[in-house]
Amino acid sequence: MRKGCGVRKIGVFGSCVRGEQKETSDVDLLVEFEKPTFDNFMDLIFFLEGLFGKDVDLITACGMSPYIRLCIEEGVV
Repeated sequence: MRKGCGVRKIGVFGSCVRGEQKETSDVDLLVEFEKPTFDNFMDLIFFLEGLFGKDVDLITACGMSPYIRLCIEEGVV
């Protein structure tokens, strides 16, 4: 992981985990930061989009909707 983004944990979920991704699919990631700042969040998005060559949907536990929390947490690898 890129130094300076302050990532403590990161996991993938969604279509990539289920093997249902398409060419146009984004990469869904759940992340926990050591120091959650806007700059760390945006730096990580830009870094990962460059790495994967795809859009990245990055969420944090505190940013998750309670309505989808269980589905996401059960599907994270």
